[in-house]
Amino acid sequence: MLITDVACVRAGECKASTTPRGFIERATPTREDMHDGELIIPPDALADPEAFELLRLWAANEQLHVSINRDLGGGAEDFGELLADLFEHASRMYAQRDGMPLAQCRTLMLDDFLRRVADPSGRQEGALPVEH
Repeated sequence: MLITDVACVRAGECKASTTPRGFIERATPTREDMHDGELIIPPDALADPEAFELLRLWAANEQLHVSINRDLGGGAEDFGELLADLFEHASRMYAQRDGMPLAQCRTLMLDDFLRRVADPSGRQEGALPVEH
């Protein structure tokens, strides 16, 4: 069943299941299946049988926790393209939410990004998960 109306998520009327690899099937999870802070899956992603999750970010214990789909194709330059797309989505969201010009928002975000990349904190850890 394809779900394109996310209102059923809020009403708790949809069911979810996963594939053997853990990917969400095309049905939207119920509220009981979701963490309180979890975002909904965009309707276009639900409607596309070829869709898959790329990454997931959570703030917990005052730290950023990241899961990246290790089956992503391509290389580092392709991940750069993903970051550029994410930058564009985020800059438009912040500009709209904060009522600031898009160009100003992009400049603020890019300046902060470049500063942080130039001086990494060294606190980030990461590795591929161990399969059990």
